[in-house]
Amino acid sequence: MAALVVAMGIGRFLYTPMLPAMPSIGSAHLSSTVAGAIASANYLGYLIGALTAGMVPAHRGRDRIRWLAFALWLGVAATGAMGLFDAVPAWMALRGVAGAASGWAFVWATALILDWMNKTGRPGGSAWLFAGVGVGIALTGALTPALLALGGWRAGWLGMAVVGAALVWWLAPRLPALDRVPAAARPATARRPPFALWGIVVAYALEGLGYVVMATFITAFFTRTTSPGAADASWVLVGLAAAPSVGLWTLAARRWGARRAVYAVYLTEAAGVLLPVWVSGLAAAAVASVLFGGTFLGVMGLVMLLGRDASPHDGARTVAQLTVAFGTGQMVGPIAAGWLTDATHTLEPALLLSALVLLAAPAVLWVAGRRLPAPAPG
Repeated sequence: MAALVVAMGIGRFLYTPMLPAMPSIGSAHLSSTVAGAIASANYLGYLIGALTAGMVPAHRGRDRIRWLAFALWLGVAATGAMGLFDAVPAWMALRGVAGAASGWAFVWATALILDWMNKTGRPGGSAWLFAGVGVGIALTGALTPALLALGGWRAGWLGMAVVGAALVWWLAPRLPALDRVPAAARPATARRPPFALWGIVVAYALEGLGYVVMATFITAFFTRTTSPGAADASWVLVGLAAAPSVGLWTLAARRWGARRAVYAVYLTEAAGVLLPVWVSGLAAAAVASVLFGGTFLGVMGLVMLLGRDASPHDGARTVAQLTVAFGTGQMVGPIAAGWLTDATHTLEPALLLSALVLLAAPAVLWVAGRRLPAPAPG
């Protein structure tokens, strides 16, 4: 969980609460298109990281642990360096490096935990793991306003890098425990997947494309439509809702069945994206933040579990394949959203399109599961 606090909460999503504070926001120098391009540079790096992470052999757990520690330190360094430059090319390069580090860390941490789960028969590990993303988002949302007030946007990047470095320093000596399995451990029971792997991959690519508009521009959007204070609070709400969401949606999958749970999480996420388009005000912003935060990680957790069931013998390769699909979608999203926002002078059309993309994902899964029997709940 601590690894994903650093890799995802800080390395990936810190850009969202920092975006309204970056210099020249809204001018020709840093228009929505350029802001989206900087975000997409991070997602391109994430895609490259996911592509190359699968090259570490599945049986070399110690190698993964060493590379995971390296990726976390690299991401922290790239985050801090954002505060040392004030040029768009430098920001794009640094966000690309941070994205690659995030991709490596996510794949290796997830593969290590999924392997540990299979060896020990403890499925609760994924809920704790993915909670790190929500905790990291809440942490950036809570600390960034104070850092910005202390020293402006440079202090925001540098201060969160210090927080990340402290976490990695604490975490690094504890990582080797992931390669040790108790002697009395019992392997997890294999389950028949409710969807074909191709459908899971396509649906996850649509998730990457659909969620990323809200994840990138939510604070900028609420700064414009409500207030800067509401925008800061919305990002904290996203993180707080996200932290327990994987565990809750995993529980829903056990009680309702995986099919119903994954359909429900996509529909709820789309509702969270659409709500601020249709309804303005603080209450709508708060509800939308909770709906969005409580689902986008839920999708991640359910898809990773579904992918593991569809391909149980090579966790790292499956995680990498899914992450590449997700990364491809989220790399395209910010550029398209930024261009559309500059063309229409409002973010609402981009949010509408992202909601439609999210609604297409359960349709793809329905097709991919038509000839497969649904597993029994639990």
